[in-house]
Amino acid sequence: MPPSEDHSGTPAGTLAGTQAGTQGRKPRRTRSIDPRQFMDAATTLYTNNRARFATVAEITQEIGCAKGTFYLYYRSVEQMYARIIEAKLTECVDETLRRIDAAVALSPQTALSPDTLAEAIVAPFLVDKVQINFAFRLIGGFTEMLAREDALNLRLCVVALMRRIADRVEQISHGLLSGEAARATTGRSYAAIMGLWQYAYPSPGFGARLSASVPNAAYVDFEHEAFETVRSLWCVAINRALEQQQLADPEYQRKVAPADKTLADPV
Repeated sequence: MPPSEDHSGTPAGTLAGTQAGTQGRKPRRTRSIDPRQFMDAATTLYTNNRARFATVAEITQEIGCAKGTFYLYYRSVEQMYARIIEAKLTECVDETLRRIDAAVALSPQTALSPDTLAEAIVAPFLVDKVQINFAFRLIGGFTEMLAREDALNLRLCVVALMRRIADRVEQISHGLLSGEAARATTGRSYAAIMGLWQYAYPSPGFGARLSASVPNAAYVDFEHEAFETVRSLWCVAINRALEQQQLADPEYQRKVAPADKTLADPV
């Protein structure tokens, strides 16, 4: 005798078997998947799992798809995490450039001050600390595990992002800062930010090691320290550029030469 059917026309035995087989897990979706869903799920799981990186199985279960679907978009979980780093840094750079352009619009004839540059670079890292923290943890925990091609692509992406800021600073410095100086200072700024972040928001393992090596260690105020450090870096770069500009100015040389001669030949 064929299995009885419910009012929907589905065989009752088949429906019961399906319900029993899927009980306790999320239903798999047949709709198309946006690759960013995997990245969002990984971020959510990292937060919910107390700073533990998720596996492919956990990520796909979170969004309700088969593990094989993940590999349609990424070769490995490490590659996906590299994409998260790129996405978060891109957001920070975009916001930095927006703030720089807003400052330029207010005073187009004046070169940006170190204070304005520091505020523009540091502020984006204060918007979403959870996701920025995740990206920084990834930089420390996964970059060494990346395949050679993925590591190279990530490095090229980071260099391109730093160059975007440096090129904009060079453009609005009215010829004061060279591209080389702007790129070096931008790189130092981001290196300082990531280093200070480790002390301001340490991971559980890092926090334990820090407390053991430095008893009663006080974690830094990230916003204040990052601003002051980045500001100092740009102060040094701008002052050095001003000195070089003065030394190359013939009029300045004529003014300085007599004073140097007097000091060299005392009466």
